[in-house]
Amino acid sequence: MNRVLVPILPETITDYTLGVDGKLQSVSFKSVQTIEGKEKPVTRTYNTEGWSVKDGDKVIAQGDYNLGGICPVVAITEHGDFPCVGEFFQIAELTIAIMNKESEKNDILRNQTFSILTYHIPTAETEMQRDMIDAETSAAVESLGTNNMLTYQGERPAFVAPDSNPADTIETHIQRLKADIDAIAYNVVFDGTESGVAKRYRFQDLNAALSRFARKLEDAERQMLSIACAWLGMQPNFNIQYASDYNLTDIESDIAMMQNLQMLGVPAEYLQAKLKAVARADLGGFDDVELDKIITAIDSASFEVAPV
Repeated sequence: MNRVLVPILPETITDYTLGVDGKLQSVSFKSVQTIEGKEKPVTRTYNTEGWSVKDGDKVIAQGDYNLGGICPVVAITEHGDFPCVGEFFQIAELTIAIMNKESEKNDILRNQTFSILTYHIPTAETEMQRDMIDAETSAAVESLGTNNMLTYQGERPAFVAPDSNPADTIETHIQRLKADIDAIAYNVVFDGTESGVAKRYRFQDLNAALSRFARKLEDAERQMLSIACAWLGMQPNFNIQYASDYNLTDIESDIAMMQNLQMLGVPAEYLQAKLKAVARADLGGFDDVELDKIITAIDSASFEVAPV
């Protein structure tokens, strides 16, 4: 049996059991396997003792492994134990709502946006007049097209433009849904009304969300390596550590604040320390050696403070 890591989508899981520690003890999920030259739907099951593949109720393959009572399936969730609906799951539901609203708007644009031709039909008083009107209407309809001109008698045909309110209402709703997604994802578009305190709280919330998810990924990676070591008969000897603080800051605001502080005549040492903090936040993805060089250059730079 090939020992590889494969993703299992939550929607394919048909059954599972959890241990007292919240970890998976068995998992069954839908899959596809080639049987007699044809791909057929099957159900794969992994538990603490072994694995099996079923075609309906018939077991077509199975095997055992010695992992010390560990199920080789690791659940990764936003937070909490499996199953878990995290805070960002709302984005998926809102995205579906946006897709449906866009479909409704496309129907309106396709069927109601463009001007509609109107052709006045007078009221017939006699059967002869009715026949003449039917003939004129038929001729007018048949003549419509890009290669023909419309001939008419009596009142002139006109175009009527549909009301744009239905499409505008749906577009407003779509923009409101997008704003909700931005709020959930902490991707707030500034309009100049957010206070500094509100901004700090928002950054703290986002930092906490990233830290929680980083801890979940760290724990999942640790479990996967433990399973791999058990499968390969190796002693676990590894160290996994994800960042716990992402130091989110508004660099543009920090620079503006530094300029104001400089005008107020604050000590140069304070400006130097603030600039190093901004550099670390802005260059967080840089190599440690390169970042240390920049910090050292800031230490050796001179800061002029404007007189008060």
